[in-house]
Amino acid sequence: MKGASPIPQVAPEISHQISLNDDLDHLAHLFLARVTRYSSGLISQAAFAGFFSGIEFSNPSTSGVLVQVERLLFYSQAGAINQRANLYAAAIAGGTTGSSFPLDTRESGGKRSALVNSANNNIAGISGSTIEYAQIQAAQPHPLEILNARGVVIAPGQRLTIFGNLVNQSCSCMLIHRERAVSPAELLL
Repeated sequence: MKGASPIPQVAPEISHQISLNDDLDHLAHLFLARVTRYSSGLISQAAFAGFFSGIEFSNPSTSGVLVQVERLLFYSQAGAINQRANLYAAAIAGGTTGSSFPLDTRESGGKRSALVNSANNNIAGISGSTIEYAQIQAAQPHPLEILNARGVVIAPGQRLTIFGNLVNQSCSCMLIHRERAVSPAELLL
């Protein structure tokens, strides 16, 4: 049995769409664009009587990089906790400091982020502008993603701070972020 003759040409508005890219492919190619993805790992700060706990992610003014938040995850510990994510907070003094590690194994094993991770539990008061407030139930099995933090840009000299919302309360979080070199023109208004 023979069918009808094939159409000699297809109208230009009808075309085949083949996606050659997906999110995972995009993340793998960030390395080629000289953008590094990092994780802070799980950072927990214990409570201390009469004070607030905090975890700060600060981009030093001399870093030369722009930091973009991909994901901010809040975790619960033994009891229900309230936490908030703030921008423009006063710097957290002292405490424990560290840096994030790369999420791409093509990066050097010793490479660390420019973003400085600090934790302290003797903070007198909460400061800054709150972008998200969350309450996490006791022993919640999965972290709570803070959606308002996605895409937040931390310029050199700026910080993102996570506070336990109550005095004498612990806080715990993980930050997934990207870093890339920044040109001076990007920092001007």
